[in-house]
Amino acid sequence: MASARSEMLHAKEGKEEERGSAADKEEEEAKIASFLEQIKDLSILPSMLDIEKDTNCCNLLQEWMTYNSRELRGIDLGDVKHYSDAELRVFTNGYSEDNLFCRTRHGRLFKAMDYNNRKLAVKTLDVSSPYRSLSYLTPPRLHAEIVLLRDPLIKSHPNFVKLIGYSCERKMAFVFDLDPKTSVHELLASDDFGWDARMKVAMDFGRLLKLSHENLIIYGYIDAKDIIFDQDSNAKFFDFGLHQRVKNKDEKIEVQCVFDDIGYIAPEICDYTERKWSMKSDVFSYGILLLNLICKKQGTIWSWFKQIKDGDNLIVSDSFEVDEHTKSGIIGLAMSCANLDWTCRPDMGTVVKNLEDLIG
Repeated sequence: MASARSEMLHAKEGKEEERGSAADKEEEEAKIASFLEQIKDLSILPSMLDIEKDTNCCNLLQEWMTYNSRELRGIDLGDVKHYSDAELRVFTNGYSEDNLFCRTRHGRLFKAMDYNNRKLAVKTLDVSSPYRSLSYLTPPRLHAEIVLLRDPLIKSHPNFVKLIGYSCERKMAFVFDLDPKTSVHELLASDDFGWDARMKVAMDFGRLLKLSHENLIIYGYIDAKDIIFDQDSNAKFFDFGLHQRVKNKDEKIEVQCVFDDIGYIAPEICDYTERKWSMKSDVFSYGILLLNLICKKQGTIWSWFKQIKDGDNLIVSDSFEVDEHTKSGIIGLAMSCANLDWTCRPDMGTVVKNLEDLIG
């Protein structure tokens, strides 16, 4: 009897501990959500005041930015740590050119190393980025990417970069568990980037877009520069451009920014009478990525491809030993994705199914 009572007591204590743990976690998430809303609602952060000397910014704009800036003390977001600007400067050797890996859509990506000699990457959002409108360098961009990368669905995906930290002090920045090696863009023309490796990228990112669209996440466009290989040759999606969550698969989002690589941009986005993007805009840019992968070209624009008839195998590089059925099938699939008429493009579920049938 004593043993039975002891077991019941332990079971009761265990349930109380579980309830306490769940309550603590719920309280922590509520605190995190409140903090993220504070970031989202800020007009501007002090990081916006870090204007480089070569930036063409008038005194009036600087005064406006100073007036509207507000301090915000960062907090840890669960397992996503808040880093001070001083720490990130140590990690990146003062954001030095020697540590600069590449330019991004809204700033720069630096190679970094923490106090334990762990190799990382730091992505900054820079006001001085030459082709970005100010509206997409404000705190809502920091908020949106943190929310995206903390999403359990995204967090567990092998082709998304892992967010381990951020900063909201003098610079808005993300800290990734990533030791970057090169980008897909840099490898497009390389003979060392073989057919199987190219098709793996095509399949991985087709499935990534399919999963995103099923969960109502759209990106506006993707670019080969947005995909980085780490030192173990794992492809990681690290730069998310215009991403937003939508209410349904047919929703369109009004465009409010400037683009740096028009080759991957769907025509309806560039059309000043339309200026809206949707899931089908993602499909278009995926088609351009697939075409670039199979023809070994960097940054090729659609106007070059539209002269090629569907099924014309000459578009596939001669260096690839691929059977004619696979060649023509992939060309046809890529061209259907890159159709100028968005209503004629397939959805990503259909694209992935067709690609699986072609390459297994």
